[in-house]
Amino acid sequence: IRDSLAGLSQLKLSSELFSQDAQSRRSKFLFHQTLQLGIQTAELNLEWVEGVIKKIKNKELPPE
Repeated sequence: IRDSLAGLSQLKLSSELFSQDAQSRRSKFLFHQTLQLGIQTAELNLEWVEGVIKKIKNKELPPE
């Protein structure tokens, strides 16, 4: 997940090139919204996974 997030961050930087080439403001807007969704999703997934790992390490698992 961290690698994906790093990749999305790099894509965000290169999105400036897309913005320069894109003809319509709508295309730019939709591209950036989609990119932002990917970044937010990756951040939330990472937060969730880290929380689960922390609970496992703290032995907060319910009994079987």
